[in-house]
Amino acid sequence: MTATLNEVRNLKLGSYWYKAEFTPEVTGMKDRLHNGDGTVGWLGDDTLSLHLAIEGDRHGRPLPNGQQIWQVWGRSADGREYVCLNWPVCDASLLRALAERDVRTRNMVQAIEEANRAVERENERKRKDQFDALADKAQWALRKDVGHLEGGTHKFTAVDGRRDEK
Repeated sequence: MTATLNEVRNLKLGSYWYKAEFTPEVTGMKDRLHNGDGTVGWLGDDTLSLHLAIEGDRHGRPLPNGQQIWQVWGRSADGREYVCLNWPVCDASLLRALAERDVRTRNMVQAIEEANRAVERENERKRKDQFDALADKAQWALRKDVGHLEGGTHKFTAVDGRRDEK
């Protein structure tokens, strides 16, 4: 069988067996789910499994136009199974959705972003301190040079041809 051919499997839904056709994207999903896929940022988790949920009637038979949803199931440390994600298609977007919700990667990204923000705050504080020191020096120099024009601490006036401080 080549990778371009679709794979046909028998599925048991309730007490009935059905033939289902899966695309190569779906058949390779188990490996990508367990081992990870760097192209979408998914690290992989071997406790996960992929299931196709099909809407059925009261006897468990699939409805002709019923909903189909892909479910990713996980297993907790104590062995209980739970649904991690419900997704409409089984492609790379499913892994991308898992990666966005993964606490392992979210915490890493969050930690990196917080560290970057702390560095930016520190750089901004240092820049502000340098700017304040220069501003104080510039203010002092301006008051010394032109302070008498703007109401500085000393005014020089000429009285009877000589300069007096007032």
